[in-house]
Amino acid sequence: MFNFFKPKKNDLILQYADGTKLYKLVRSPDGCNLMSADVNIDHKAGKFKPVRDFDSFDDFWDLFISDPKWFFNYPQQGEVPYDIVSIAPHILSETNRVRISGYFTFSEYESLHQWDNFIYKNVKPDAFIQLCFNCRNSVQYNPRYPKYICGQCQSLLTDATGRPVEYFNTGWSGTGCQGYFAGTNQKQEYNSDTCYIGNKAFTAEEARFGGIVIQAKDR
Repeated sequence: MFNFFKPKKNDLILQYADGTKLYKLVRSPDGCNLMSADVNIDHKAGKFKPVRDFDSFDDFWDLFISDPKWFFNYPQQGEVPYDIVSIAPHILSETNRVRISGYFTFSEYESLHQWDNFIYKNVKPDAFIQLCFNCRNSVQYNPRYPKYICGQCQSLLTDATGRPVEYFNTGWSGTGCQGYFAGTNQKQEYNSDTCYIGNKAFTAEEARFGGIVIQAKDR
């Protein structure tokens, strides 16, 4: 419910796009109005026209997220609305659900992160849930690496034949990424950034601020 102050008719609640149209959900005396406008090749929107009326934001949201790829098919657009605090829990609940499920590509996650950025200042940082992409235990939220695995799972990495491997930086400042066969004191190189845990494939890379990050490959 929108209880923070008395809203005005046509106050913006939410705005998003689908590639050809720009949509905005606005307050109405009886609930919410969804409107759309065509977007031209210069990314400028035309005149907004009514699409559908909803009795409440919840009614709109239930329909909106019925598309499993809502976050990707309808990227967030526009300014932060007056009632972002009240709709933020709805968005956070769904972005967390997608992260927990693990069913997203890196490209899709860029759009998911766009929705998270939209609400970031209005929720506690520890409210964003992220899981290790192998064991599914909780890890620190890091949108730069949405498919990374925990340190314990890194110790399970092997090559395609099942021989254990490990990765280290090559530069003293935490740069570079080089693989080695485990137990060889970094003497026998493993010259591939692809590694495995069972039949799951992962990629090793230099982390942005030093160290090594291991992420699951896209399906």
